[in-house]
Amino acid sequence: MNVNGRYQTKEIWKDLDGRDLHPHTNYAVGGNTKVLPAPHCSASGRADFGELQHHGGMSPAWPVTYDEMEPYYSRAERMYHVHGERGEDPTDPYASEPYPHPAVSHETRLQHLAETSPLGPEAVPHPARHPTR
Repeated sequence: MNVNGRYQTKEIWKDLDGRDLHPHTNYAVGGNTKVLPAPHCSASGRADFGELQHHGGMSPAWPVTYDEMEPYYSRAERMYHVHGERGEDPTDPYASEPYPHPAVSHETRLQHLAETSPLGPEAVPHPARHPTR
């Protein structure tokens, strides 16, 4: 929790139009932008393994399918002690097992936003690796 902004970076980045962008990253062990997400980063679903059209052209399909890789993702989540809650994020891909540990709660300011925003979408905790002893 970073209520007082104690380790918040003062860096200013630039957006695509050259305007100032405040990244709201925090300094912590490993640097200020190092995040240790779940091994499958919740972006790899079945569609990500197939041929995909994007603004730069066509991305070819992988030589393996998501269904072939899913058991390895679940194993990696156990090895890396991933915390999360299956089903909270509607974009999560299929998984054969629950995350090995419960979700970590939102940072205070994000929780407040999630509870008070009339606009949505609902904020859900992102699966994350948390080192254990």
